[in-house]
Amino acid sequence: MNQPPRNQRFLLSLLLVCAGLPSLGEEAARHQAHERIREAAERHILNDPQPAEGRLELEVGHLDSRLRLNACDHPLETFTPDGSGTGSRATVGVRCHTPTPWTLYVPVTRALYQPVLVTSQSLARGRRLKSGDLHLEERDTTRLHRGYLTDPRQALGNTLKRSLRMESVLLPTHIKAPYAIKRGERVSIIAKSGELYVRMQGKALESGALNDRIQVRNESSDRKIEALVTARGVVEVTL
Repeated sequence: MNQPPRNQRFLLSLLLVCAGLPSLGEEAARHQAHERIREAAERHILNDPQPAEGRLELEVGHLDSRLRLNACDHPLETFTPDGSGTGSRATVGVRCHTPTPWTLYVPVTRALYQPVLVTSQSLARGRRLKSGDLHLEERDTTRLHRGYLTDPRQALGNTLKRSLRMESVLLPTHIKAPYAIKRGERVSIIAKSGELYVRMQGKALESGALNDRIQVRNESSDRKIEALVTARGVVEVTL
């Protein structure tokens, strides 16, 4: 029996081997597309209730190209893992139950842009803020870990506790309310007990803004007491 030449036998063997292997398309169909996983993670963040209104921007982390996960028979399930975080960095869990269960954790970077109060010029410490000192500008509030202000009424009339450069975000810790009572001033002390109250005169031993607690001296008894500043020149103490 005549045998085919050696090179033909080699090609025939190669064809027989390849016939038993999946094609590139079949191989891809057996694995879960990375892009579908990333899209599921992005939808999860977008569907979550946001802590505040604003312009949300997301960047979903890329997956290792060597990662091979079996294709899921059903829509991918997503969840928020414990300790995922609420700032600029979050993690979304993506999982599949059939035919082969797997779970993957996808990193997501988010930015929430909101209008916040920013200085319109350089401002010196001790300045009492007025219209023209501040304006609203969009900033990524996920990075403002020490807080921020969104309404000029929260700041106007308050005093700066430190100097600020132009275009600085105004933080709640940067300002203090003007004093409603200054040290040495005479004050009205209202002593309350249930439905009854007594008004007497006193002297402020400390300066204080509204809702501050300060030391005052009762002029009638010459006693020093701690009282709550409730209005201009008025403090209150509960008996």
